[in-house]
Amino acid sequence: MAIEVFENNAIGLLETANAWWSSTARFENRCTIEGLEHLEAAKANGKGILLTAAHYSTLDLGGFLLGQHLDFYAVYRPHNNPLFDHFICKGRNRFIKQLINNESSRGIIRNLRNGNIVWFAPDQDMGPKQSIEVPFFGIPAATVPSASKLARLGKAQVMIFAHYRSSEDGHYLLKFHPVMSDFPSDDEISDTTRVNIALEQAIREYPTQYMWVHRRFKTAFDGSDKAVRYE
Repeated sequence: MAIEVFENNAIGLLETANAWWSSTARFENRCTIEGLEHLEAAKANGKGILLTAAHYSTLDLGGFLLGQHLDFYAVYRPHNNPLFDHFICKGRNRFIKQLINNESSRGIIRNLRNGNIVWFAPDQDMGPKQSIEVPFFGIPAATVPSASKLARLGKAQVMIFAHYRSSEDGHYLLKFHPVMSDFPSDDEISDTTRVNIALEQAIREYPTQYMWVHRRFKTAFDGSDKAVRYE
C-alpha cells in the first residue's frame, strides 16, 4: 500500500497537468457521477453547500471534472512561492468559478449565504492555534473546526464529496454523499469528529489515493516533537 501511495501521487502530478492545460474533450465519457440526487436535493433547498472533501491524489483533476457539470467556488491556501501560486491559480481558474483565500472567512460565508457551492478540504494540519484535537484514523490529529463554524455562519448544508481514479483504463468517479443531518450542532468537537469520520469512510474506498505524504499528524498536543513515532 505504501508503494501504491507514491505511485498514485506520481500519477496525480500528470493529472494536475491535464487539469491545467488539457481540453475537456480529452475526458469526455471518462467520468461517472454517483449520488447526483443528493446534490440536486441539496440545491433544491436553496441554501449554500459546503462541499467538504479530502486531499486525494486526483485533487486538481477532480475539480476539473466537477467543473464540467456545475459552477463552484473553492477555498485554497496561497502558495508561499508567488510565481508558483500564479500558475496554480491560473490552472485552477480554468474550472473553478472563483478561488477564495482560506483566510477570507467573510468571502466564504458570503458565498454560502448567497446559496453557492463552496469546495472545502479541512484535512490538513494547520497547527495548534487554528485546530482542535480529534481522531483521524484512530490517531489524535490537529483538525480545523471550520466546517462547523462555516456551516453555522453561512447557514449552509455540509456534504461530503470524493473523487477517485476508479480504474486502470483512465476512468474517474465523482461521488456526492447525502447532506449531513443535524449539522452543525452546538458542539464543534462533536461536529469536527463527525466530519473526520465521514472523510475516513470516503478515503477507505480507495485508501492509497489519499495524499498520505502531506504530514497529516505533524502537530503534537502533548508537547512532544512528533505526534506519531513509528517503531
